[in-house]
Amino acid sequence: MAAAVYDMAEIATSAWWTSTPAERPDDWRGRLAVAYVRAAIGVLHLFPRQDLRAPGYDWNKFRRFMRSVERVAARLPRETIREPAQHFPVSAEWFGDPAQMANGGRTLLYVHGGSYVLERTPLHDVLAAELARTAQARVLAVDYRLAPEHPFPAGIDDVVACYRRLMAMGHDPQQIAFVGDSAGAGLALAALIKLRDDGDPLPAAYVALSPWADLSFSGASIIYNAKVDPFMSDIEFVTICAELYRQGAAATHPLVSPALADLSGMPPTLIHVGSTDLLLDDARRIVDGIKAAGGKARLDIWRNMPHVWQRLAAYVPAASASLTAIGQFLRVTIPDRQPVRWDSAA
Repeated sequence: MAAAVYDMAEIATSAWWTSTPAERPDDWRGRLAVAYVRAAIGVLHLFPRQDLRAPGYDWNKFRRFMRSVERVAARLPRETIREPAQHFPVSAEWFGDPAQMANGGRTLLYVHGGSYVLERTPLHDVLAAELARTAQARVLAVDYRLAPEHPFPAGIDDVVACYRRLMAMGHDPQQIAFVGDSAGAGLALAALIKLRDDGDPLPAAYVALSPWADLSFSGASIIYNAKVDPFMSDIEFVTICAELYRQGAAATHPLVSPALADLSGMPPTLIHVGSTDLLLDDARRIVDGIKAAGGKARLDIWRNMPHVWQRLAAYVPAASASLTAIGQFLRVTIPDRQPVRWDSAA
């Protein structure tokens, strides 16, 4: 595990929430890895691509291709334990060793990214496994329905349904955190808003990695980071994915773009984002919205890190450090209690 990033004694204090964190430093290994990714993606852009909007476009073929590309770089921690999750409304998978839960039932509902159209990939599995390790938690990775086959609000409904299923199985909301990256972080935030509006008890925390939560693209970072973020450098692709997800819903709808919504009542929120992230301003807007509504939110910006750089935890020290810090935050925010029966059919 990477060296501690936060002083865990300070996380519960008001000063930790109200201070402005210094920008997190990078190092040469991180810069080298990002340069390699930028070059590899640049080569991919040289090949012709079909029109993603074309009738009959084979999304499953594209998804299989992305899984195969990421499998090359995915390195799960050696001790990773994973198993199918039973009795949920959509396919899901548990990550984390039940033996590690002897002192508590900390549960993370993880919502993967993928521009609202791509399935969970091996690098998302690395994230889930690392979160289970650093937070000393069991992680439920949810395979929500994808656009364009299942546009807004199908994915949100699936996250809400899985959370409600956890509660029906005996999980205490105060032992649960929502964690999402990119589009998954946007879906998780939209699910929190829907749960709030429906009167459901909310989880204990929300953690977002490079959230994509403004599909109106109103943030200035969409312009000034367009050429420096290798993971989100294809503006045309991102725009098309947003349109395929919305399919007629307004880009400013509060559940389509939850960064623009009323964020009152949200649980304590931690967001990690890179300074070169195309969607840096999405993160800023979420934190500002929660604080303006009287809630607790903290934004940590990591120098020269691109969109969801935490996927490279096996190679980039700043990625490992970020996940270590998130684990610290979750261990303080969700104290240990007695575990529940993980896959109870109750």
